[in-house]
Amino acid sequence: MLVDVDWIYGRKINDEGLYEIYMGIPYTNNFEIAVANLSKTVEIEKVEILEDSQLETYIVSHDGTIRKGEEEEWNDGENLIIYLPVFSKIVGYSWGDKYSKNLH
Repeated sequence: MLVDVDWIYGRKINDEGLYEIYMGIPYTNNFEIAVANLSKTVEIEKVEILEDSQLETYIVSHDGTIRKGEEEEWNDGENLIIYLPVFSKIVGYSWGDKYSKNLH
């Protein structure tokens, strides 16, 4: 998949090898082709595009404190900055088939 990635966030869902990966990808000419190809890849269950999304920024300090805030406030090189997407609509692809659902 040849696309630019602004940020990436992932987590392990279960012990059977299911992972969930979020990526911030700017829309470019090959974006839709890359999504369609990724959705047809073996062992990729589905690809979802989060529409109407915004990023919430959380800062985790070295002592374990988690705060919601702006990156500029806490970007001193010692804190972990996490971007969490908040969205209201999903457009998904599974083996090339497209589906859509509104969450709110």
